[in-house]
Formats: sequence, structure tokens, C-alpha cells
Amino acid sequence: MKTEWYQHPTRVIQTNLQVRDTARIEPQRLAGQIKSLGANALVFNLGGIYAWYDSQVEGHHVNEFLPAGRDLVAEVIAACHAQNIRFIARFDFSKIHDEAYLQHPDWVARDQTGSPRLIGAERPGGWSLLYHTCMQSPWRNEAGGAQVLREAVSRYDFDGLFYNAPFPTDCWCDRCRSRYEQLYQNPMPDDANDFDPSWRSEQMRDNALLLRKAVKDEKPDLPIILYYWDEQIRYLDQPVAELICDESQNILSRGRSRLSADWTPMVRMQLCQAAQPDYRPFGIIHSSPGMDWRHTGLPPAEYQYWLSQVPAAGGSLWHSLTGIPDTILDQRILHSVRIVNAKAKQVESLMETASPYTEAGLLWDGRPQDHGWLQALSDAHIPYTLLQQEIVSHRQLEACQVVIVPSGFTWSPHLIEAIDGYVRQGGHLITEGRLPDTSDTLRELSGLHASQVQSEPLTAAYLRLEPTGHALIPSAFNEVELLPLRGSVTYARADRADCLATLVPSFAPLEAVGAPPERASLPASRTKIPLITRNQAGSGQVISLLFSLSDLINEFGLHDHLVLAEQLIRSQINRPLVHVSRQPGIQMTVFRCRDAYLLHLINGIGKRPLSYLNPVRVTIDLPGLAADRIKARLVFTDQPLAVSDRDGSASLTVELPDAWQAIEMNQID
Repeated sequence: MKTEWYQHPTRVIQTNLQVRDTARIEPQRLAGQIKSLGANALVFNLGGIYAWYDSQVEGHHVNEFLPAGRDLVAEVIAACHAQNIRFIARFDFSKIHDEAYLQHPDWVARDQTGSPRLIGAERPGGWSLLYHTCMQSPWRNEAGGAQVLREAVSRYDFDGLFYNAPFPTDCWCDRCRSRYEQLYQNPMPDDANDFDPSWRSEQMRDNALLLRKAVKDEKPDLPIILYYWDEQIRYLDQPVAELICDESQNILSRGRSRLSADWTPMVRMQLCQAAQPDYRPFGIIHSSPGMDWRHTGLPPAEYQYWLSQVPAAGGSLWHSLTGIPDTILDQRILHSVRIVNAKAKQVESLMETASPYTEAGLLWDGRPQDHGWLQALSDAHIPYTLLQQEIVSHRQLEACQVVIVPSGFTWSPHLIEAIDGYVRQGGHLITEGRLPDTSDTLRELSGLHASQVQSEPLTAAYLRLEPTGHALIPSAFNEVELLPLRGSVTYARADRADCLATLVPSFAPLEAVGAPPERASLPASRTKIPLITRNQAGSGQVISLLFSLSDLINEFGLHDHLVLAEQLIRSQINRPLVHVSRQPGIQMTVFRCRDAYLLHLINGIGKRPLSYLNPVRVTIDLPGLAADRIKARLVFTDQPLAVSDRDGSASLTVELPDAWQAIEMNQID
């Protein structure tokens, strides 16, 4: 059976081209450079804001720096194909030039006052103004985008097609106002934050389907690549693209206080795979610290750490560079690209048929509460998967030994039914916060009384592990009597559930915590108010947290909160595959591939942004597997790893000299 090129792992380089550098593009040299950097696909500008060929579509601005008498696009495609490099054409219909606006003012997006939305009004230099286009306009549809695509697809033999900036610009033109009112039976709000949640997705879906038809009418087998957007699962009932990509930008120019979470590329790859499970997603990583500093590079250590997460999470790596190799001003970028591409190539044969291994499932909708649990799972190196309630199935739940539902999660009837079956058939569940009042099923699972009351925000309060709690996590807090607690809690009575931890109420208002007499005593050092409970339901078990542990992790990041989360999760995992020594900053993914397991370790130890990569030694224990039953090797160097015995289980010690290490483990019969 024939497989398409995009069904295999791919290493992509995107050259974000500047039109004034057109004369410096030598097709044969460019293709050779792309190959030497370890890539097997090139994303090259073709149309939209600029046409990089002699387009005949009205309003399609032709790059004025194109060489006379030559077809640059055709030459680059031929040079790439000669080097066995796939050519992916890039289109962007989100903006038009000012001369097109003068001829077609109805193509542009407008603000609440009706004024056109333009970009670059204060840009220095001799550049044209650009105008944001309206998603409902002829340019984004039949008169522009569809015609350009038909023209380009019929003229050139490229291997894939990528839409940049496919999302709608917020627009208050008469056309948009009319459609909004027709869809939602209400006038369009003046504040975009008040738009119906489906509004942007409605526009994007319709536009993507129209453009898809224009492409497929010409070449039915040409794959389309489209950005993942969070509403994709919720609002799409038919495919609009074969492939999904996502930008996991590491935007250091926003400042150290606003760094992206260290697990961002891995999480985004998981979300893409959930939305489009048939093909591996592309992870786009920008080489710059931000678009405002796009002519410089990320610190090499930080860059390699970010890049390595994409293939280690099962994605295809897509490098986004400013210009071609000859115009890049920070050549360290190319060194990092070459290093990570070489490693990605080495694991491709194993990852070709690999499937993720998981022990914990996290219900995910992108809120901060999700992030706290994600940090706990990541720091503890527990293999996890993200579950989205719109598509969660019994099969996905059954693959998880424990499922976590963060506080404030909106439970759908479908999810409640799926969780009920999962628990009663032997699954383990951790819930956080107050359960919905309307669900008898969840109250039955939790073993809590129907009457629940939310407290005021508490400060200077504590959590006390009861004897049953210490029995559940026997060693983590042997010498600890109280754990810090802040925020609202849910007052509930444990009808059938065991009480694992109780509330120690606030000993003083916040302004008095440092003054006598409160600082010397706890007016109520013990209560019977449950904060953590455990209930047996069918063959499964439910742990209920009546406070938000995830909020505590997010806000304070205290070690004890992270350890409590880890221990609660691990207590519900009966068959752990692997334990990695706890070293925050190291991320782990695990895949099943053929008859082996493949472990990826990503080294981000140090203060971010990373200024250098810290070599580190990691211990990997395989509980329940004897040392003489395991054979292991380092994939990148093809060196065998010594497997020793520790307390009756196999144990390995692994060196991480740089950003990424991969270990293949086979069980010997």
C-alpha cells in the first residue's frame, strides 16, 4: 500500500523571505543548504501578500524584485526535487497592499468606527502600507484566494500547500455585522471579547472549505497544511486540511516574567494529535526571541531545548527562519538546526510506527488550573496524555490508570457518563474543587454528601494529612505535620468516603499573621472538615480534593504542593513502567515502538532562558522488571547501556550531555 510523504516524519525549514533579498536566492545553492541542514522539506513563499511569480490575478501584488525573464519559483522547485526535498508552497491572504485597497476598499477589515484596519503606518523605510483583509470579503474567498490557488496549483508541481495567518481579523464592516446578526440573532458587540465563542471558527471553517475546494478541484491529492486552533475539535464536523501545524513560540522578548511554560511544545503537539490523529503534526519553532527581534537568534541552549521537544513528542519539526541561510545574521541558529535535525533523523525509524505510552490522563481545556497539574506531571516524569471532553472516549480513558479533572472544569453529560463507566470498571479518578450540584452520578462516585458550600477565600490556613492519608503516601511527609493552604475550599460531608486530609482553619487575618498573640498558636489545630477524601466506586476509586491544589502550584510553586500532587497521582497507578529520578527541568515522553519502549529525555535544567545546557545524570528505574530481562541502548550514539539491579528491579543510569537523549529498551524473553 502506497504511503504519502507526509505520513513519514519530516524535517521542515521555512525561509521567511524578504522581497529585497530576492536577488540573493540561488535555487541550486539554496536546495543544497537546506539538505546540509538536515531538512527534507522547504516552505517557500508563493502568493498572497506578495506573488513570487508572474500572477495574473487582479489585486495580487507581484514581487517587484523578481529576476526578469526567469521563473524563480519553478527553479527552486526543480532544485529541491533534484535533492529529494519536498517543496511546500506558502500563501497568506490576511493582508493586501495599499494599491489593492484603493481599487477594492471593500476587501479590508474595519474597526468599530468603520475605519480600515491597516498595518505598518509607522513602519520606517520605503515600504507600502498593508491592510488587514476581512474574512467575508471577496479577496479572502473567490475573487482572491481561490483564484490565486487555482493559478498556482495548475502552474507548479509543489508537494504541499500551507496557509499562513488563516485566522479572521476582527472586523465590524457591514458584511460581518450582517452575518453575525443572522447567525446569533443579536447585533455584533463592539468589544471583540464579547463575540460568540463560535464566531471566529465559523468564519475560518467556511473560508477553509472554500479554499480547499479550489485546491482539490485542480489536484485532489495535494495535501493542505493548516494551523491548529483550539476550537477545532468543538466546531468542525468535516476535515478542512490533511495536516495540522502549530507555533510554539518561545517569545523571550516579552520578558522573563512572561516566559512560555517549559512544556509548551510538547503540549501543543498532543493537542494537535488529538484533533488530527491520522497524521503526525508539525511543530513550528521560531528561531528568534520574538518578532520584534526576528533578526537575532534565541540563545542556542534555549533554542535546542525548545526544538527537541517537538520530535520527542511525536511531531515533525518545522524550523521558521528569518531569510535564507545566506542572509541570516546569527549563524548560531543554523548550528542548532543542524544538531537537532540530525538527532530527529536518527529516531525516525523508531518513531515511524510508535504510539504514545501513558499512565495518567488530564482533562484539558487550557485554563490555569490545567497548568498546575501539567507542571506536577511534567516535574514528576509521569507519562501522561491530554483528554478533551468533546472527543474523549471509553478507549482513551481505559488507556489511563488515573484520570485527573481540574477544578472549575465544565462537565458535559457525555463526560459524566464516560467517567462513570471508567471508574466502575476499575479506573482511578482524581477530582478537584466543587462537583456540579446537578450530577447525582458524580456525587455517588465521590461518596460525598449532596450538600456542599463554598468557603470565603482563606489565608493563613493549612492542610493536615490524617493517618489514612499517610497510609496512602507513606514516606513523603513523615516529618511534616501541616502543608500550606490558601484560597476557597468546599465544605462537604464525607458520607461514605475515607478522609485523607483535613482543614486547619486560618489562625489569623493576613494583616495580623506576624503579630502576637496569633503567631504563637493555632486556635483550631485539628478539625473534621475534609479536604481530601477517597471513595471506592465499583471496581475503581475516586480521590476528591475539596480545594484547588493546581492553583497553589501555579501561584506559589512550593515543593510540598508539587510532591503532594505527584504522590496522589502515583498512589493511583498500579503498574508504573518507569520511574525517573526527580529533577525538575527534565521532561520525559515514552513511546511504544515495535517490541520496544523509547524514552525521550529533554534537558532544560537551569534558570530560563537557558544560557547553556547543563550536563546531568539521570537514573531510570523499571519497577517489577528484572535487570537480566532488559536490554537498553542510547539511540544517538548506538551505545549499549548497562542495566543494574536495584531492590529487585532493573535500573539504568543515563548521561544527558545536551538538550536531548533517547533510550531504546527491549524486554528479553
